[in-house]
Amino acid sequence: MIDLGSFGKSIRAIVVTHYGVAATYMIALAATNLISSGIFPTIAEISPMNRSLFEGFLERRGFSRSDYDIIQGLPRFAKYPLLIYSVGYDLRPNISELERLSHQITLVVTHVGKSLRLVLKSGIYELKRVEGDIFLLEDGWTKERKYMEINNFEIKIVNYRERKSEREALKVLLDAMSEQGELSTKDAIFVLQGKLNISKEEARRMLYGLAQSGKLRLLHGKVELS
Repeated sequence: MIDLGSFGKSIRAIVVTHYGVAATYMIALAATNLISSGIFPTIAEISPMNRSLFEGFLERRGFSRSDYDIIQGLPRFAKYPLLIYSVGYDLRPNISELERLSHQITLVVTHVGKSLRLVLKSGIYELKRVEGDIFLLEDGWTKERKYMEINNFEIKIVNYRERKSEREALKVLLDAMSEQGELSTKDAIFVLQGKLNISKEEARRMLYGLAQSGKLRLLHGKVELS
């Protein structure tokens, strides 16, 4: 089971991603998990990460520069735990150095990492952008997936499929209102049912879900834009 609170701590992992901002968030998350447990982490910056984002993430949680250390490149010796940021720099030529440090490394975030799994004896995860601030984190072994919203110094697990369905339903209703004018709640349910090929109960749930989230209003049996 993917547990974000365990990254860098009880989960030893390689996260493979091409997105520097998302990679920085994952390093910051792991550092936060460790510091929250009273453990002082070292971050090895092999390629430049977004320092202001990293520091801002930790500051929002009450941590300061004295709670962690950042070094450039792979160290000759390191204390446990070591977090490695290497997006844009291929770590594969450094296999022997990584093997020597393997007992200290708890997280590697890199764009090319699958071949490092055996050396580090760790789990591997892929982090891909779905759209905007929504990313998909997939466990390479179990294939478990989690959709995450990454922005504003936060990483939140989200129900992406439900959110996508809500956007589709809203578009269907807006299109219908632009063509037909005013819609009753009964008409709206009928439109959703037909356009999205869903049951009447599901269409009703979607309509009232849009109203609860403030996307539209239901007044006196009519659908109105918020």
